[in-house]
Amino acid sequence: LVGYKGDIWDLNSEKDLPLLNMGGNTHVEIEGRSPRSIIGLRLENGFNAENGGTIHSDNQKLLLKNIVIAKSKSNKNGGALATSDSLHLETAHFTQNTSKGNGGAISAQGETSMLNVIYLSNTTALNGGAVNLLGGNTYIGNAIFYDNHAADNGGAINNDGATLNIWNATFFANVATTKNGAISGKAKGSIGNSIFWKNTTATCTGECAEEVVVGYSATNSSFSKNYIGTNIYIGDPKLANENNPAGENEYMNYDA
Repeated sequence: LVGYKGDIWDLNSEKDLPLLNMGGNTHVEIEGRSPRSIIGLRLENGFNAENGGTIHSDNQKLLLKNIVIAKSKSNKNGGALATSDSLHLETAHFTQNTSKGNGGAISAQGETSMLNVIYLSNTTALNGGAVNLLGGNTYIGNAIFYDNHAADNGGAINNDGATLNIWNATFFANVATTKNGAISGKAKGSIGNSIFWKNTTATCTGECAEEVVVGYSATNSSFSKNYIGTNIYIGDPKLANENNPAGENEYMNYDA
């Protein structure tokens, strides 16, 4: 399924992408074994009483490129997207999606890669305000996680079993009620060249209040509080504008 064939960064706004409005009562169901791709579209107001508010992909290799998924809801896992096979995201924005299960935006079970992704103001009633990972190798590169909320663990990400490697990512002002304002779950993988700032927990002041669960191999990164690793900076990373970090155009202008 192909809409706009160019690069999202060449547009003035993500709103310039062709819009597929799901009307708050339907979603896309993908089945089978052959690879599928969705490119150059903005999908909004999806709903699924099961997993995957806008897209549910079952046993399917899936590519999403130059995609925006917003304002979608799932009564179970993955407010925007739920997949049980490999998933590749390239230049994808997830905004204001919600789930009553795990993963405010995404619930991913298989091998997953995310490159040039933004997660903004997604919420979950359980774990992983933006993303819940169930297994497989996962790579996240060039990513922003801002203002995502989990009613339980992992304001941005909850890792239930993946080998998670993160590079060049910013986690700012994500909130978990119970544990780990940024990343919770199993500490299996690495973090490099990334920023963690003001990710908080609402009900904990002990180890569970750490932004990131202890145990990742961290290098060349910045944290609000001490995290064991190599070349770790502790303190204010001097973001351009904490009051409006997305700028005037959802991170698509230089004021972000």
